[in-house]
Amino acid sequence: MKQFFFVALIALSVVVKLFAQEKGSLSKAQMYLEKSDLANAKREIDAVLNDPKQAEKGKVWFTKGQIYQAIAISDNPQVEALAPNALETAIKAYKKVEELEKPTSFYVQRLKENTVDPATLQYLPPIYVEFANALINKGAVLVEKENYMSAIENFEGAMLINPKLDTLMNLYIFQSAYQVQENEKLPQEIREKAIGKMVAAAQKLIAYQYKKEFIYQVMVNYYNEKQDYEKALAIAKTGLMLFPKDKYLNQQLINIFVKTEKLQEAIKELQKSLSSEPNNVDLLFTLGVLYEKAGDVAKSVESYQKCLNIDPNYYDALINTAVYYFNLGNSKIKERNNLFDAKGKPTDVAKVNKLDQEINEHFRQALPYLERAIQQKEEKDVVRTLAYIYQQLKMNDKYNAIKAKISDDDED
Repeated sequence: MKQFFFVALIALSVVVKLFAQEKGSLSKAQMYLEKSDLANAKREIDAVLNDPKQAEKGKVWFTKGQIYQAIAISDNPQVEALAPNALETAIKAYKKVEELEKPTSFYVQRLKENTVDPATLQYLPPIYVEFANALINKGAVLVEKENYMSAIENFEGAMLINPKLDTLMNLYIFQSAYQVQENEKLPQEIREKAIGKMVAAAQKLIAYQYKKEFIYQVMVNYYNEKQDYEKALAIAKTGLMLFPKDKYLNQQLINIFVKTEKLQEAIKELQKSLSSEPNNVDLLFTLGVLYEKAGDVAKSVESYQKCLNIDPNYYDALINTAVYYFNLGNSKIKERNNLFDAKGKPTDVAKVNKLDQEINEHFRQALPYLERAIQQKEEKDVVRTLAYIYQQLKMNDKYNAIKAKISDDDED
């Protein structure tokens, strides 16, 4: 019985000693922090906060915030491994200080305001400012190393600590997340997470009407790819309000109108662009395409012609103009064919002869555009159409010369 009692006392003594060790020491935690011995500092402050009485003291949480802050801003992997969530833990510790202490408390003022160290009388900047700046610097280093997702965590932390940095941090987050989502070698899960952060940051920046064209360009493209044309249109309009000469946004705005079949709005936007760039052949050609889609063929050809007056070799304008005249000729052929009876005799010779003249005239109008086009590149369909016109116009020498370029299958 005595032996059992003696063993029990030893066991109790061990428990008491262990409990005493778990209490920790605030002064030791602070001493280890000053020596940059963060492993022991963390161990001590965590042990101190096991005591419910100590957990009610603002200065204890203040010290915990300082220790975890030091871990969070460290670039040493071994130190970072001490507390993977050090950034979040530090912020929570500082917020706890604000809960427990009065606004006039030294610790609260130390967090938010410029103070003077009572011991050294040295100027002390607000801890929140120091912490945020350190996180920004760490984030910048991580960006240099192309570790963008970790950089984003630091920028988000800086923004949490100092909300006044909201705009700048959202810009950094947007730029970093954009780099991640562009990297097709990364796992899709990571890229999707980055896209979420990119979109969230962009929404805030656009709401502030932040003046950086790239943000609006990226987001218009993003929503276009998702076929969310309503959002794409709103962002394009906001971007053009800030950057009225941005060619990419102008083009995207027109594309959105086309995709949503708002052709008249697209034409109006193009006309606005042409008012400042009347010799822009790309805009003139696009205007021609839009007029054609809207059913105004005359204005379409007029726009193509303006384009060709500036650049006589603009390939697509040459082709579209040639197609216009060629189709006119073809439509007359169909009309002509209806003027023959079952035996192949014309029912109205005069009208047939008149249509023959009109057909040949339209083909002659198409001819120079096609000839200029094949000087640039010999696409099979274009060469075949040109050969057909030569044959119809009985231009035998030119037909024979171009015939060699057409395969038997193409001729059929």
